[in-house]
Amino acid sequence: MNKRDLDKFREEMKREAISSTRMLGGAMLCGVIVLISIFLFASCSVPTTDAYEQHQLDLKEYNSITNYNGISHSTLNKMWDTFYIEALINTEVK
Repeated sequence: MNKRDLDKFREEMKREAISSTRMLGGAMLCGVIVLISIFLFASCSVPTTDAYEQHQLDLKEYNSITNYNGISHSTLNKMWDTFYIEALINTEVK
């Protein structure tokens, strides 16, 4: 290789490096824009009621649902708690 070929090679490498840097910068900029838009849309979808109020509404809805032969979930849960405690008492090793 002579000096002219070496200079051409260096110039070509410099252009490739600049091109790669621009492409990487563009991809990073696009990624940042996508992340910002995701956080922006996520912040817009925050519920208007506070957590306690929402929990109370959820409990009211849960207790009003009837499932097994018209028995409410809260009644079924109380029955399950009773049966579970009785099973623990009956299986206790003495």
